Amino acid sequence: MHTVTALLVAAAIVSPSISSGPEPDTGNGAITLPKAWKLWAKTVSATPGRARPAPARKVPAPVQKVEKTVDPDCAPTLDGFPQGSDDFYCGLIRPGGGAEVTSQMLAGQAVKELALPLPQVSTAPPRGRPGMVGIRQWFWLNGSGQWTTKSKRVQVGDVWAEVTASPRRLLISPGGGLPDIVCDGPGTPYDPHRPPQEQESGCTYLYERSSAGQPRNAYRVSVTVVWGATWRGSGGAGGPLAPISRSTSYALTVAEAQALVTD
Repeated sequence: MHTVTALLVAAAIVSPSISSGPEPDTGNGAITLPKAWKLWAKTVSATPGRARPAPARKVPAPVQKVEKTVDPDCAPTLDGFPQGSDDFYCGLIRPGGGAEVTSQMLAGQAVKELALPLPQVSTAPPRGRPGMVGIRQWFWLNGSGQWTTKSKRVQVGDVWAEVTASPRRLLISPGGGLPDIVCDGPGTPYDPHRPPQEQESGCTYLYERSSAGQPRNAYRVSVTVVWGATWRGSGGAGGPLAPISRSTSYALTVAEAQALVTD
């Protein structure tokens, strides 16, 4: 069992800029801490009276989550690295408390925290039932938050950044090396209570061959939502970001229609 205890170590030298990462492992399990970094959390053994074993040799790895911080300006980031077996450091704060973080850095962190949803796709014929050659397969997104604008703001001291992402298009890859289709919106739900000839959608695909001969005799359909993103931050910074994609896939069996001949 472990607990997290907050500590603070003042560095001897003030660096004018963000330091580079920790020095490589020297072979004894320890990693040299750059002098411009601060210790912000340390995990210690909660078992009294037992010696702590020597740490095993390890390669620096990003810290994904730490429960406490020493300095409120030193928030958990992916820029922390372990030293020894379980000491953690933050590299964005200068010794003396001056923030080295920039709005551009926080914009990158905000993108990671956006938590854009994976596509929840509905189809006609419904998922789990085979499609038919020559009959259009309908696709549309189903579920709250699937086609809405989302934003995330991250702030460290007076420095902040906010990222806003909006869905731009829906891509359907029908599988089997067949060409993709691009839908400008989330697709139109199919209404089984209305005649097919009275319904239209720009997000359908017509399979001309069955899935026989495909891996496991099924097409691997991929559904991707492409999000356009922008950011703004303190000091008037901001601008467009690279598109962000979220995808899901599933197996689709497509059968040939069989004619029934009677006397």
